[in-house]
Amino acid sequence: MSRLLAALWLGAWATALVAGTGAAGVMTRAGVKPAPPPDNAPPVAPALPHEVAFNTGGAMFTPPAYGGTASGWGYYILHEYCFPYGMLVGRFGFPTNEYSGDPIAMPVEWVIDCEVGDIYAIVNPYIHDWTWRGTFYPAGDPDTSPPDTYTVVNVSGLCIFVQAGETMVWGYENAGLCGTIVYNGVETICWYVSYWDSDAPYGYTSLMQFEAWDCTPTAERSLSAIKSLY
Repeated sequence: MSRLLAALWLGAWATALVAGTGAAGVMTRAGVKPAPPPDNAPPVAPALPHEVAFNTGGAMFTPPAYGGTASGWGYYILHEYCFPYGMLVGRFGFPTNEYSGDPIAMPVEWVIDCEVGDIYAIVNPYIHDWTWRGTFYPAGDPDTSPPDTYTVVNVSGLCIFVQAGETMVWGYENAGLCGTIVYNGVETICWYVSYWDSDAPYGYTSLMQFEAWDCTPTAERSLSAIKSLY
């Protein structure tokens, strides 16, 4: 799928497409305060109050309906997510696989920036000074379109802490084909050839997901202190 074809299809489907309902796929679970301990019993630590499981398609592991090539759709696929609480990012999921018609050097990247807060402020993803970055090999079978497998990347050991109120710019490098769905109200933005281009005007949302967990106030202060050194 290319952006040119997407633009042509959008004109034909304009009357059929409906804007997203606003469901962001965010799951928040309130912690339950434990009953007071009996006299002389050690205190019980309260449960951590917040967790987030977010997929740009809504439900976790939303299956792609279409496949976008790296050169025709986007080399990097990014999204902006604002954290209401200080949280640790634990896992990513990216529906992408290699494509012989558009070969990309392996491994590909996952990336995070918590400084700029705006995808369009990133001049070039290849040379940008990302806050965090790493690599992965796609788990799905090559030339599968649309991609049918999410590559799950576990980053829980990296202590990726995002402070309350920060906007996390996050995403991944297209391994050849990336998974997309019809636009659902969630905007994703791709690095197309040499510039950033929103998927929304073409009528699509590119798929990706992450999970994050709360941390204790002590851990949050410690991680904030460490981050302030850099």
